[in-house]
Amino acid sequence: MFQKVESSGCGFEERIILRANWTVTDIDLKSPNGYREAYFRLHGYRSGAMNDRGLEMDMAVPVMKKWWMDEDGNILSATMSFYIPADVQSNPPASTDEQLRVEQWDEATIYIRAYGGSRHDPEHLKQFDLLKIALAKQNLTPYPYMRMTAGFTKPFNGRQRRELILVDNASMI
Repeated sequence: MFQKVESSGCGFEERIILRANWTVTDIDLKSPNGYREAYFRLHGYRSGAMNDRGLEMDMAVPVMKKWWMDEDGNILSATMSFYIPADVQSNPPASTDEQLRVEQWDEATIYIRAYGGSRHDPEHLKQFDLLKIALAKQNLTPYPYMRMTAGFTKPFNGRQRRELILVDNASMI
């Protein structure tokens, strides 16, 4: 799903996220359990309980989260997504839950900074700023109204292996 690009940048890695289908759900940012609820909706689809074929699919990492922001950096909305495994990528099951949808994401250039920590950690947002600074040194300007993370470890486990992502342009919206 990711293709590494040779990059001379210090403090980031450039990759191509390949065109693919993802299962997506909105995160209720007002709910104290909004992230957990989103995760378990996606798990329901993957387990077969919430797809029209009852098809159980393997878990594929990363778990992607996207946040859309206004001009002042305030979060307006967010989604969580699971990659649909390769064996059903060309014909994924439909969701039976109105809060879940299958989306095809177009290929896009992304910039990544690895970070191990929780989104509640005060250093979390600082890492996005450091990524922007590293990109600016290479004369790269990411799309300013969206940020993403890719999670690679078991959820709800405290410290996580995450990759913080900024997108080259608005193609992933």
